[in-house]
Amino acid sequence: MTWQERQRALFFGAPLAVLPALSFLPLFMAALIAPHPRVVVTVAVFSSTTLCQLLGTGLLAFAARISEIDLITFFGLAVWLTLMVIAAYTGLFFAAFAARM
Repeated sequence: MTWQERQRALFFGAPLAVLPALSFLPLFMAALIAPHPRVVVTVAVFSSTTLCQLLGTGLLAFAARISEIDLITFFGLAVWLTLMVIAAYTGLFFAAFAARM
């Protein structure tokens, strides 16, 4: 894989991985606290968010290869670290929300 392909994977994968991760918690809370009468819309939004997240994470896996240490690898690993922080605060929020119920 050339550096141009890894750069393209990083540029497309980073927004596709981070934006659905950031939007998952507000979408889930909106569906849980104030359920919408149209369940089909909620299911479509969650499935498209999940599909974008999986595609972006897969592209980031190609971009953040450790076999070559360069700037693209550094940025790919920085996006992975950002995803782990988002996952941690989402899990903590879900645990706090479950404790109140």
